[in-house]
Amino acid sequence: MHGITFSVNEQDETSERDTQGRWVAGTSGNPAGRPVGSGSIVTELRRLIDETDSSGETSAALIARQLVKLAKGGDLRAIKECFDRLDGSPRQTAVTISEPFTFGKIVL
Repeated sequence: MHGITFSVNEQDETSERDTQGRWVAGTSGNPAGRPVGSGSIVTELRRLIDETDSSGETSAALIARQLVKLAKGGDLRAIKECFDRLDGSPRQTAVTISEPFTFGKIVL
């Protein structure tokens, strides 16, 4: 490839890898990654959901109230979401038939 050769055994003096190319314990493969303590979006969402407004109601309660309001108004997606949250989303099941199925003259 254009006269450039690479060797797996060649190691940079500043490399933090061992002779097999693995990271040495305690070093990061992404030193410029997300800063420590920055938290995740999930952590922030949970914090905000648990927050209360001036009336003492949590954001979770407000969201649930709005979802139920939409479901009562006939919003099919809201209805599905309510039932999925209450009963869990339905799992698709496979039906196996051990004997032939006859429909008129057609045998499956």
